[in-house]
Amino acid sequence: MTMLNRSLLFVLSVSLFVGCGGGSDRMATVKVSGKVTFNGQPLEGAQVQFLSDGEGVNRGPAARGTTNAQGEYTLSTYEPGDGAVPGKKKVTITKTEGGADPGANTGEDGLDADALTDPAKMGIDPDDPDASVEKSVIPDTYANPIGTPLTAEVPESGPAEGVNFDLVE
Repeated sequence: MTMLNRSLLFVLSVSLFVGCGGGSDRMATVKVSGKVTFNGQPLEGAQVQFLSDGEGVNRGPAARGTTNAQGEYTLSTYEPGDGAVPGKKKVTITKTEGGADPGANTGEDGLDADALTDPAKMGIDPDDPDASVEKSVIPDTYANPIGTPLTAEVPESGPAEGVNFDLVE
């Protein structure tokens, strides 16, 4: 067998094995949507995350979503809007403001080199020592996966609509 034939045989063999993955490792998901309010008002731009509670059979990956101007969210696990794996979930919600904006001063060619060393060009007030620090808009307890008081049950079949959370100060 020539070297070329061996190489072709090797490439063909490898491609056959790679193509035999045996299926997806994805767990079934159920569409989940709802609304987040803070002190009775819609919370825009909040990150909502459903995490396995660590118990039961369906531990599965986390599902995430971001609230819109009305406080509404739709969860995604593998693909946009596909939902969450069924089961009991811990829910974390985060919403921050402030901090540096490294994209604040970008030109046609990308980031201005001075923006990396000049706080004002990163959107930071050099006279405010806390300006570069992100601050939570809601109590930190909602962001803590261990201490969050928020839970949800994702049903085996769905969709699960109206999974709402009213956060308070």
